[in-house]
Amino acid sequence: MHDIIFVMTRANIQKLLHRLLNICATVVLAAATIISYRLPADQITLVPYAEITVPLVYGVSAFACALLIFRLENVILETAVLIAQSFLTVWTGKEILGIFLYSAMIIMLLCNKFFRTRGTIKTAAFIVLWLVILPGIIPYGRARTIIAYIVSILQILFYAYIYVSLKDLLVPLLPPQFHSAQDKLPAQGSVLHVSQLQELGLSERQIQFILDSIKGKSYAEIAEMHAASTSTVKKEMVSVFKAFGVKTREELLFILLQYTIKE
Repeated sequence: MHDIIFVMTRANIQKLLHRLLNICATVVLAAATIISYRLPADQITLVPYAEITVPLVYGVSAFACALLIFRLENVILETAVLIAQSFLTVWTGKEILGIFLYSAMIIMLLCNKFFRTRGTIKTAAFIVLWLVILPGIIPYGRARTIIAYIVSILQILFYAYIYVSLKDLLVPLLPPQFHSAQDKLPAQGSVLHVSQLQELGLSERQIQFILDSIKGKSYAEIAEMHAASTSTVKKEMVSVFKAFGVKTREELLFILLQYTIKE
């Protein structure tokens, strides 16, 4: 029961933080809209009709973030806001903020498993897009342009290092038995089809119990759904634990949450 509460609590905390993030973004962008309208910046920029375009983009982005407070799963809208703000901040001389926003967008898409399908094409598209955005800093001088490119490369290398380090740190936490079972599973972060679970010697009933467990169902709830006793469910899950080389339901969920499971 404790592992179910842990997973559900983590999901609730994630939604709360996501909602708070969108609330803060709405407030900041609304303030930026007012400031850019009342105090337009008098500087060189590639943004056409900057005195109108800048507050308009800020305003539309603020409205979009307000919608995202209630529609947390709208990844497309969230991505559009971050791309627009990356363009705007870089092209109005706030290149460091623009680099951060673009990096934040990539991290957000990674968390939403955006790159799991056609990863090479999508990665190439975002690299090309960034190469289109970054030259907007050229009017502000050669030195700032060079620094912006260096900072961009630095951030890419930094996030790649963090990703690889976290992956290497988390996998050893799993019991040694899992590493033998891992040979029969795809790489973490990929799609795991139900048919692949059968390669571990699991029955259809055990696989269904696994899918219900991922959804946060308790043993008693699973037993009721499948007209079985709670002790039967527990016995079947013990067999599942052995197949995955784990000892607890929490360890099993830790493994399975790294995949996109498709029936």
